Amino acid sequence: MDPEFDRKWREARQLENAGDVPAAQAVYDNLLAQDPKRLYVRIRLCAIAQTQGHYRLARQHALICAEAVRGARLADLLAVTTLLMQFNERELVKDLIGSADWTAPEVVRNAPTLAKYLTLVGGVPEAIRLIDERVLPRVQPSDALSFTRARALQYAGRMAEATAEYERCLQLNPRNFDAHYALAYHEKSTPPRARVPRLQRAQKAFANDSQYQPQLHYALFKEFDDAGDRAQAWEHLAAGAAIKRKHLRYSSQQEQDGFERLIAMTPPVASSAGAEVAAELPVPIFIVGMPRTGTTLLERIVGASPGLASLGELSDFSDMLSWETDQFIGDFLQTAFLDRVQDVDWRKVGEGYLQRTASRRGDKRFHVDKNPLNFIYSGFMARALPQAKILCMRRNPLDACFSNLKNLFMNNAFGYSYALDELADYYLRFDQLSAHWRKTLPGRYMEVGYEDLVSDPERIGRQVMEFCGLPFQVEQVDITKNKMPVLTASTSQVRQPINTRGIGAWRHYEAQLAPLRERLAPLLSDAA
Repeated sequence: MDPEFDRKWREARQLENAGDVPAAQAVYDNLLAQDPKRLYVRIRLCAIAQTQGHYRLARQHALICAEAVRGARLADLLAVTTLLMQFNERELVKDLIGSADWTAPEVVRNAPTLAKYLTLVGGVPEAIRLIDERVLPRVQPSDALSFTRARALQYAGRMAEATAEYERCLQLNPRNFDAHYALAYHEKSTPPRARVPRLQRAQKAFANDSQYQPQLHYALFKEFDDAGDRAQAWEHLAAGAAIKRKHLRYSSQQEQDGFERLIAMTPPVASSAGAEVAAELPVPIFIVGMPRTGTTLLERIVGASPGLASLGELSDFSDMLSWETDQFIGDFLQTAFLDRVQDVDWRKVGEGYLQRTASRRGDKRFHVDKNPLNFIYSGFMARALPQAKILCMRRNPLDACFSNLKNLFMNNAFGYSYALDELADYYLRFDQLSAHWRKTLPGRYMEVGYEDLVSDPERIGRQVMEFCGLPFQVEQVDITKNKMPVLTASTSQVRQPINTRGIGAWRHYEAQLAPLRERLAPLLSDAA
């Protein structure tokens, strides 16, 4: 690096660290004008654009970085793919990581994260192969690489191998909180409580309010719950949820304002019942709802149809909303986003969505897009894609809320799920908005009851496929035959036959959930 460039670079970093972002941006722009190939300068400009909420500019910087790193500059591959993951550039990430030289020291050094990204964008088999054939022969064992491999094996349905790899990870690092959590929810310990002592030892390595404690508390909840020790299980669940909530930026009131605004601004859309859809138009089938209510189960049934492509959990529709509004959508619905979305061109949103999903859809006309968060955008999806069908999973309110409570979500997602009052308030909002979609999206929006689906999957499956305009085959309800990777929290559960064990699970904690039940009273029947 030449001295003058080095001086300017340090000046920009100092300005940025001091909070004078406009001045830092001006210096970065000047540096980039002098040499457009300075990748790390563009990465800083991308970060600034993100901070300022300029989605299009930030994405443009990220895409230029991707071209710069292709086939060269392997030391920057991790930084660039991390940027691209923030823009859901799945195919680009898959291409860059999959085509990289996995014998190069720079790639091998970052293999745990690069392989993780590859699994998250749908390259599960490729990630396992690259780890096994290219990386493991060249490195010393590490818990980070072992954890990534275990996750990929679990996603691929290789359950016994995943269990063994999680155990290997914990042998390498007994304090790996992610592995403790993942293993507890992946497979029950034998005998019950067998993992409790080492979990308690791991807890001592971190401060009581550490951001890493929730994984260990939730793992202990699962261990004690599996053993039938409800008192100790609840103690750990409550503690883990409280710590997680402490580290989140979430406002229930702001989200309430957003829901009210959304309902007020989405009038009825014409019914599609009986309407003919142009034969050449691709037909998305969106599966939505609250998480942990059976959305993955329904996806496995619908996705087993030979007439469609199952694309997994996508964010392409919200990405198109971000592009058209030129802003980043936050972790929960806020009125600031809705202020801009009213002026978008819905035709462009729909066309952009279909373009983004074309390569994964292949030659299939129908495809399944299962993302619970798309529930909020149901009215927008109906406008942008008149041919789309929307399936919303519904579950007993108490079971739905308890299932959310006992799941530790990634990053800042579903911030409502760690406090009983916020959890109940969200369900009430969810119920109100679903009633709004039923009323305003006739023929396009169908609610599917979880309890009905697991009790009579053939009957409900037939109704769902008829609504989607596709034939039903009895074999679809045998979800154990569906070998597609599953990258959701249900990855281990959906490898088992459909069962009714989840119905009424909240009753094991009836006393502890009394505040939740009281707050949800308007929605509960006497039998609940």
